[in-house]
Amino acid sequence: MHKLHEVILSFSDAMWQFFHTQVDDLVLFEGWKIDSAGSMVLACAITAVFGITFEFVKWARKKVVADLKLRQDPNASPTLLQALFTASHLVGTFFFALQLTIGYLLMLIVMTFSVWLGLSVVVGATLGFIIFGDRE
Repeated sequence: MHKLHEVILSFSDAMWQFFHTQVDDLVLFEGWKIDSAGSMVLACAITAVFGITFEFVKWARKKVVADLKLRQDPNASPTLLQALFTASHLVGTFFFALQLTIGYLLMLIVMTFSVWLGLSVVVGATLGFIIFGDRE
């Protein structure tokens, strides 16, 4: 129990409690440490790509589910249980879980309180929306 207490204290000391522009940071995993300007630029680039990926997954979920629904028999009236196990619902559920996971990871990146990483999330998601956003 004593060792756990030391780990929790050492981890909490490393976390920022306010927005900052410092290069000294820890992102998502213990191994993803930012300790130089170069590692911050790389982390920002990875984060922006992650934001683009978030928007891609949203777009892919809508497109794939719509395509699968077109292949279903329009005259079929499945029961609730059957509807839960259609290909479109199962694939849509998978994509939703992936989208949710990426979204929460992006949220955790913003919660590092690094201005640069937060801006990277916004820039990446915005670029992703420009590329994959709703087109009507």
